[in-house]
Amino acid sequence: HVKTETGTDPKWFSTSWLFAECYMYRRIREAIALSSDLKEFDPFENQKQDAFRASKEAMLGLAQEFDELVKKDYKQNSTSAENDFEFVVKHSLWGNKTDLSLLATSPSGSHDLSHLQVSSRDALLALNSKILVDDTRAAFAAIRRSSRRRIDIVLDNAGFELFNDLCLADWLLHSALADSIHLHLKTIPWFVSDTLRH
Repeated sequence: HVKTETGTDPKWFSTSWLFAECYMYRRIREAIALSSDLKEFDPFENQKQDAFRASKEAMLGLAQEFDELVKKDYKQNSTSAENDFEFVVKHSLWGNKTDLSLLATSPSGSHDLSHLQVSSRDALLALNSKILVDDTRAAFAAIRRSSRRRIDIVLDNAGFELFNDLCLADWLLHSALADSIHLHLKTIPWFVSDTLRH
């Protein structure tokens, strides 16, 4: 039986937010795992599909931007490669703004994600002040120095964030910063928008 630090039973509105959220999702997962018919069921699949469809315009805009990036030849211009690396990495980072669990308190309850989706360099620059530690340039230098060109990407959320992560992977291969990309998915739908195998 779980107790709080003061020895009392945890209450939904007075316990740690992270504890309450993890506990709730664990109980949902437990109920599904105990069912013989629902073992592969993702209770958040419809929300993920709705969010994916709502992201179409932003993904098309981002795809056009990335289409231009993959046409570049970075062998002659490492400064351009470094700047574009920062652009694609930060897109991958800020794609997380569309995590469906963050939309739970939206007034309309809809999947209007347009105000959260970042698709331009100016929008990315405006978010730089919100990054606590930015080692993007150091990461670029480390990758360039490395003789091992395998890059692993841990996928978090489906939808627009996944699209950003896949654009990052594609760009890393086209820019020759990576020879291979290994994508790591969640094994179970723990939180709302987790990226899964199916």
